[in-house]
Amino acid sequence: MVATPMNASFSGSANTNDMTSNGSIADLYELSPMQQGMVFHSLYAPESSVYFEQRYCRLQGALEPAYFQQAWQAVVNHYPVLRTAFFLEEFEKPLQAVLTDVTLPWTYLEWQEVESEVQSNETFEKKLELRLENYLEGDRTRGFALDQAPLMRCSLIQLAEEDFIFIWNHHHALMDGWCNAQLLRDVMAVYDGLLQGRQTTLDPSPAYRNYILWLQQQDIEAAQTFWKQQLQGITSPTRFRPAPPSATQDQSSEIESISSLDNHCEYSDSLPKSVTQQLQEGCKRHRLTLNTVVQGAWSLLLSHYGGDDQVIFGATVSGRPPALPQVESIIGLFINTLPVCVNLSPDAELIPWLQTLQAEQLEREQYAYSSLVDIQSWSDMPRGVSLFDSLIVFENYPISIETALADWDSQLAISNLQGFERTNYPLTLTVIPGDALSFRITYDRSWWNGGNDSTPAIHQLWGHLQTILTGFA
Repeated sequence: MVATPMNASFSGSANTNDMTSNGSIADLYELSPMQQGMVFHSLYAPESSVYFEQRYCRLQGALEPAYFQQAWQAVVNHYPVLRTAFFLEEFEKPLQAVLTDVTLPWTYLEWQEVESEVQSNETFEKKLELRLENYLEGDRTRGFALDQAPLMRCSLIQLAEEDFIFIWNHHHALMDGWCNAQLLRDVMAVYDGLLQGRQTTLDPSPAYRNYILWLQQQDIEAAQTFWKQQLQGITSPTRFRPAPPSATQDQSSEIESISSLDNHCEYSDSLPKSVTQQLQEGCKRHRLTLNTVVQGAWSLLLSHYGGDDQVIFGATVSGRPPALPQVESIIGLFINTLPVCVNLSPDAELIPWLQTLQAEQLEREQYAYSSLVDIQSWSDMPRGVSLFDSLIVFENYPISIETALADWDSQLAISNLQGFERTNYPLTLTVIPGDALSFRITYDRSWWNGGNDSTPAIHQLWGHLQTILTGFA
C-alpha cells in the first residue's frame, strides 16, 4: 500500500522540523526499486559521486540572469518530483516526501577577472577550463543530502557582459535522461514569457506517484518465475580477463580522467559515419534495433574476454509502461537495470541469432518492473556476489538535450554542452545514437587490470568492439 500523509507512521527517529524546513509535506509514497538502489549506493559511497548528474554549457548573448533563475524555480514549483526528498529510516519503510514549497539553490558567480588577468584568448580559455573543472569537481564532491529537498541546484557563472557558463546538478533518483529535454523546454518557455512580460502556463503532467501505484499492481510471482528460468544455473558473473595489448595497438584517442580524487576514468570514441549508416540500413532490412546489435557485439566481446559461451551483463531499459496514461510526459525516474543472459554458439548464424536476442529483449521488458534485488535473490548467484560487472546504457530518447536547445528561438548561442554521470558498476558502456554511433566507456581502474595502467587495455577493448560492429555492418 502506498503511504500517504494520512497513513504514514514514523519509526520515532524522524525530525519533522528538518524534513519540512522548506515547506510542509504534500505527499508521501514509496520509492521505485531503481530509486532505492540509487539512494543506497549514494549513501554507501558518498565520496564517489555515484548517481550525481551534472550538465553544463556555455551561454553567449543577452541573458537575463534574474529571469533565468525564475524560470528554473517555476519548473521546480510545477513538478512534484523536483521537490522530493528521500527517507530510508524515518518511517516503517523507505519513503519519498514531496514538499509544498522548495527554493531551488542558485549560485551566481562573477569570473570576469579571469579574462582581465590574461593577455590572449587561448590563455583565457585554458585558465577558464582549469578553474571550471575545479569548481565542477568541488560541486560533485559536495553531493546532496538525500533527506533535504530539492536534490537539485544550479550555478550561473558570468565571464563577460554576454558570456556565461550554466551548471545544472541533480540526483539521478529524481529523474532519468528522458526528462531532460522536456524540463529544458519548459524552462525556455517560462524564460521567454518573462522576457515578453507575459505569464506562461506549463502543460499539466501526471504525478510520479502514479507510476509507484502502477508498480505495486504488477505480478511479482510471474516475474519470479520468469527470472528464475532466465538465470537458472548462473553462479558467477562474467569476468573480464584482458589480454596484454599488442605493441601496435592504436592509442591516438585520449583517455580522460573524470576526477583526480578517485579511480574512475572515461574513454570516448565513435564509429565512422559510413559504418553507422551500414548498420542502420542492415537493422532496417532485418527489422533489428541498433540496441540489439550493440548488445550482440558486447556479448561476443564478453565471451572473448571471459572465455565462456554463456555471458551475463546488465542493460538499462526505459521502463515507461505504455499502459500508464500519459507516461511519456511524466517527470521522474522510470529506467531500470535488468540482467541480460546470452548463450553463444560457434555454429549460429548472425542474423537469426540477433533476431533471437531481440525477441528475448522484448520478453524481458514485460517484466521491466522487477527489482534487481529481487532478481538477484531469485537467481542461483551466491549471496553478496553481483549478477554482472558491466552495464550497457543505450540513450535512445524521443528528444535529445541538443535538439531541445537547438529549438530555442532566442538571442542566446549555446555551446560546449557536456555532462558527468556515474553508475555503481565497474564498467559501463554508454551508447549515443547519431550520424556516427558514439560510445563512452566509464571504468574503475581499481577493478580493471588490477589497478595498473589500464589505458592500453581500454584502447584494445574499444578496438575489438569496433571490429565486431564493423563486421556486423
